[in-house]
Amino acid sequence: MHVGGSAIQRRSTVKSTVGEPKFTGRDAELGAIAAKLQDGPVVVLHGAPGLGKSRLAREYAHQSVDAYPGGMFFISFDQPPPLDLAKLLRDTDRPAYQDESVEDQCRRALHGLGGTARTLLIYDAIADERTLRDWLPYEGLDWHLIVTSTSEGWAPYWSLVDVGRLRPDAERALVASILGDHAADRLITRIAERADGITIELCASAAAAQERLRRGRTVEHLAAELGMETTSSFESAWTLLSPEARLMLQVASTYATLRLSASLVVGALQRIGWRESTIDNAIDEARDRKLATRDAENLQIHQLVARFVRTRGLLSEAVARSVLHGLLEAARAFSEHPGDLDLRASMQAHTLNIDDWAFFITNVSEWHVVGDAIVELGRFEDARRWFERAVAAKEKGDVHGWVDSESLGTSLHQVGDCYARQGKFAEALSRFERAVAAKEKGDVHGRVDSESLGTSLH
Repeated sequence: MHVGGSAIQRRSTVKSTVGEPKFTGRDAELGAIAAKLQDGPVVVLHGAPGLGKSRLAREYAHQSVDAYPGGMFFISFDQPPPLDLAKLLRDTDRPAYQDESVEDQCRRALHGLGGTARTLLIYDAIADERTLRDWLPYEGLDWHLIVTSTSEGWAPYWSLVDVGRLRPDAERALVASILGDHAADRLITRIAERADGITIELCASAAAAQERLRRGRTVEHLAAELGMETTSSFESAWTLLSPEARLMLQVASTYATLRLSASLVVGALQRIGWRESTIDNAIDEARDRKLATRDAENLQIHQLVARFVRTRGLLSEAVARSVLHGLLEAARAFSEHPGDLDLRASMQAHTLNIDDWAFFITNVSEWHVVGDAIVELGRFEDARRWFERAVAAKEKGDVHGWVDSESLGTSLHQVGDCYARQGKFAEALSRFERAVAAKEKGDVHGRVDSESLGTSLH
């Protein structure tokens, strides 16, 4: 295919399913996808979280690879605009034009998909109809699109495939692929009751049972335990994890995106003294319990797993500060290189809710470090909140109560700039006027930075 006049080799960004639980019980849905794509280019897979919609889409892709000589591309929509689209331009001789926005890069990449041969796109975790309409591929190109969504608000004109709970025979086959036939026959009823039809919980519960059998429990003993326990399927898997694996999952679950660079989690744990081998073992444990997946670069936690892990308690102060250190590193690097898509992804992976970090930020400049990076993301409302925290801190002064008015003016100016970029000019004007008044007082020694003052006056 060609994008912007440059050739892209046929390739796929659809992750392999090797090492994942057996795919079973979805033949009807696979057939429905194929049939509906004969009638139109878009199919929406919708259903509750944890039922395997993403896996179903990837399975269709791998079974249909010959039908898509233009390539197959998995595009995550956890935070639009979808960086996975912009990253496709890396295969061209012009991955990004000077000052080209990320959204424009995404649109340009989209223009090249299906230009010379049929292409398959998977849009994963689309929030709603509006998001899909905003990012539909362009007419006149040869493409098929599979969408996954937990939204129930789809108009009837969309071609829908309802992904429901597995049938009992499919549940048994899935459990048997993890436990073996003999144990599955005895335990499937209890495991299925606890999982309540949620595929990811079914896998976690079966993996936990398999580990208990490996440790010497009998099937009869385990069946009795499952009958008495009332905790969730994830709890059963959680109790088998080492403290290291639990902490690794807790760190991974603090991020805003559930598919993130493994280097973020690795870095956070290395800063508190963990060896790389310890981290790898912890990730492997979580994978064995079906609580996480990992490929060459990325670590992924399902939203239901992350939700469960977050109920296990807060991170210790030392670990939270280590994660904050990673956010500050990502913010500084991204502010210096805002066009770098990997740095943007690392920045977006962190939660930017100021209340998550307020207790741990001790240096007022750190509010600016993150705020500056959020401005580069184009999220001016979020950035304004960080700069306002800087204003509040600076107004208190240092330990002696001395206020650096020049520095305070800089923060007020940043607040005003965020308002101005949002078109809120009255609010911006009041902050700029306050910035001017502060800067006219100078720093703690009374020295006035005329250039800085001039910027606010302008």
